[in-house]
Amino acid sequence: MFGLVQLLHATHVETTIGKMVFLAKYAFSKSNPLTTTVSFSALAALITIRWIKTKIPHIRWFYRLPEVLLVVVVSTFLSFHFHWHERGLDILGAVDIQTGDRFIEFPLSKYTLKYLHRTTSTAALIAVVGFLDSIVAAKQNAARFGYSISPNRELVALGAANLAGSFVPATLPAFGSITRSRINGDVGGRSQMASLVCSGLILLATFFLLPLLYCLPKCVLAAMYFLPLFYFHCLIEIASVGLVVFSLLAEAPHDVVYYWHMKAWVDFSVMSLTFVFSIVWDIQVGVVFGLLISLLLVVHRSSKTRMTILVCTFWL
Repeated sequence: MFGLVQLLHATHVETTIGKMVFLAKYAFSKSNPLTTTVSFSALAALITIRWIKTKIPHIRWFYRLPEVLLVVVVSTFLSFHFHWHERGLDILGAVDIQTGDRFIEFPLSKYTLKYLHRTTSTAALIAVVGFLDSIVAAKQNAARFGYSISPNRELVALGAANLAGSFVPATLPAFGSITRSRINGDVGGRSQMASLVCSGLILLATFFLLPLLYCLPKCVLAAMYFLPLFYFHCLIEIASVGLVVFSLLAEAPHDVVYYWHMKAWVDFSVMSLTFVFSIVWDIQVGVVFGLLISLLLVVHRSSKTRMTILVCTFWL
């Protein structure tokens, strides 16, 4: 959002706190004025439209207005009209779409097996974090719309989906998402048809509409996601994840107060330490630390189970 991507890569900053120090050091001295203005203007427009929607939900046409699509179209047109790319603003540019030779391919081959050793630990972390993200999203929607869920069925469904997807070359691991689930619920999606329609629109945009997005500023994508993700797969997820993250963070004070009033010091400590490790080191270390502490607590509690004997006395 500040136009510091090349400088960030040159400094090789990896940890979260290192990136915060990097921003504090270079955000105002080395930033690109045009990039900063465009990105934060787009962010302000998104937040303003979302805030107005909460104030006038009875105006149906405005409530259904896709603010993300509106900002993308307007910013792309302005970038093309005023030639922002000639003034140092990074744009999406031409994206090469390749479908490969075969649509179905057996996942285990000589080409893929040579990456087995180096990707095993990462794949295990992706599986755990993906399942946690999926079950949290499912529980949030279950509490919001009043239905029950089964973690076992969710796990079986995710495993079956990823096993089937592994036969399609270049398929990414598929899991549920807290942010996309929240967006889906906010816009009125109630069944799998919403995902099918979204997938169809993504395919349509991928194969036919990309030339129209040639001048789309990358900093606008950064404003939507709150993170400078400059790859095409971030574009095709047409959703303002940054705004949803903002709404999720708004729930954090309520959870902290709840743990405090319930005197759940163990849960409060695990949550706090996970947050601290995610900030000081990175998100993977924070997640792994939280998982390890949770597993140790399960082992500790199971080894010291409490049994309560209830005695019923009948008086004749």
